[in-house]
Amino acid sequence: MLLAPYGASALAAAGKDVLEPIPQPASQTDAAFIARAFEMKQRGVEAGDRGYGAVLVQEGKIIGQSASRVTRDHDAGAPTLCG
Repeated sequence: MLLAPYGASALAAAGKDVLEPIPQPASQTDAAFIARAFEMKQRGVEAGDRGYGAVLVQEGKIIGQSASRVTRDHDAGAPTLCG
């Protein structure tokens, strides 16, 4: 699946799986992005997975985010946000 904060309709038109746009924090600060990574971590823990979370930020916008899916997907490569 592709995370698509922008251009989701173009990806959908091309037949790609698209997630909803990623909500952006109110402030574009390192602290806000780190807080989002901790939110992702908590989602992973609540889902019974490992305590890892990550966000990918480009030019002040979150363009990717994920909680750990290692246990859920039985995939040791799952911690890699961008592969």
